[in-house]
Amino acid sequence: MKGIVKIVMFFSKITGAPPAITNDFLDKYLNNWIMSSDKAVNELGYKITPLREGVSRTIKWLKSEQDAN
Repeated sequence: MKGIVKIVMFFSKITGAPPAITNDFLDKYLNNWIMSSDKAVNELGYKITPLREGVSRTIKWLKSEQDAN
């Protein structure tokens, strides 16, 4: 992947167009980041919506928006 970034950066310098991908982008998004919502749950009272319920509510909302328009 680093080789691709070098090629993209080379063409960026030639064309003057901003690069589509950079080393910083690659470093950031290729890491195996571990996230936790514990702090939001504990400090803000955040409640996690189960996936099935969230999808169901979203579909219901989308249908109601479609009917309204």
